[in-house]
Amino acid sequence: MARTLPETESPDISRQIGKFIPASIAHKEGAMREFDLMLKDYRLTTAEIFYHLPDHPNVLQSYVWQEYDHAPDYPVLHKFLDYWSHNIEGTLHSIYVASAKPLRPGAWRYAQVSLSVH
Repeated sequence: MARTLPETESPDISRQIGKFIPASIAHKEGAMREFDLMLKDYRLTTAEIFYHLPDHPNVLQSYVWQEYDHAPDYPVLHKFLDYWSHNIEGTLHSIYVASAKPLRPGAWRYAQVSLSVH
């Protein structure tokens, strides 16, 4: 019979990600949390992490991580990688990072047409 792991033993590290963002924003959910992060110059960051499998050191496995982070120093990603190196057996090989452009104020212009629908 399969054993169900308690949440504290869960191998799904994506549940752990929330603890790597600033505490003042971590309690918020959904769009408000993301908007608050963007206002603080955080941007959506994706990292593809290549690591060696512990039982098969010649095999590279890929893990895609995505979270809001502050470029160019990426403190959230660094905290996650520190967590990885201390708690996960896979040895890191390489990491590729991409991030979205920062949030900018919208461009304002006059509308050339105004329609009214009743």
